[in-house]
Amino acid sequence: MSKLKAKDPTTAEPSKPKMVLYGPSGVGKTWFSLSFPSVYYIAPEDGANRKHYTDRLKSNGGVYLGPEDGALDFETVIEQLKALATERHGYKTVVIDSITKLYNQCIHNEGERLGDKNVFGADKKPAIAFMRRLVMAVARLDMNVLLIAHEKAEWGTDDKGNRVETGRVADCWDKLIYELDLSFMAQKRGASRYAMTKKSR
Repeated sequence: MSKLKAKDPTTAEPSKPKMVLYGPSGVGKTWFSLSFPSVYYIAPEDGANRKHYTDRLKSNGGVYLGPEDGALDFETVIEQLKALATERHGYKTVVIDSITKLYNQCIHNEGERLGDKNVFGADKKPAIAFMRRLVMAVARLDMNVLLIAHEKAEWGTDDKGNRVETGRVADCWDKLIYELDLSFMAQKRGASRYAMTKKSR
């Protein structure tokens, strides 16, 4: 009997999109994320607990998990994602706002723990390992997933070899955009807000 497992590609079930949205502060990333129906909102970052945010979340059938509930702890967040993948519930979208805060807090905690032994980026190793686990948990979800990130400069060199800023990227694990389906950069132009597609599958 053959051990080959591949199947007709037309029978493959399409998955729900896994996305990252990044941009500067005040551009409307959080407000936009709360417009999704039935959001399971994980908030490592304070701010979305203000009344106009919580009212918007509640009106759309969402729930809130804040720092006081463990949203700043990778183990807790991954545990929540696994529960969403295995338990019956009515939530349609997971939002982590912001993934930057969760990632950087882990790096900070490890840096403090290492002290003088923090060399050659050793403080980033646990955060990267957690991000790999988080991405695996996200992939198992039959839900929309939106990770909100801050932005940072992307650097390169010009034709003279000088270091120059070449654009803006999500402030997080640098492999994150490769693991997700969509990457958007949010901008505010006058009174209008836009999200430009930077990567799409």
